[in-house]
Amino acid sequence: MRIGFEELGLEEIVAFATAENRRSIALMERLSMRQDIAGSFDHPAVADIPRLRPHVLYRLRLHRWRQAQGAPAIPQPA
Repeated sequence: MRIGFEELGLEEIVAFATAENRRSIALMERLSMRQDIAGSFDHPAVADIPRLRPHVLYRLRLHRWRQAQGAPAIPQPA
């Protein structure tokens, strides 16, 4: 996350996993990511395996990541 936000300057990081993959979902939640319920989708690459089609989408915005790190939401000038 640090590389994405601090070095690459991203405003948001997204991740997805099959809805059955509880370990990946738990990891995304430990990383302070939040589920985007409207972003859930059926993955087209696993159309032949019905139980693996449903995927959940998680997002983490820069300000939320900073809060989770204990830093101010908006960086203060030096």
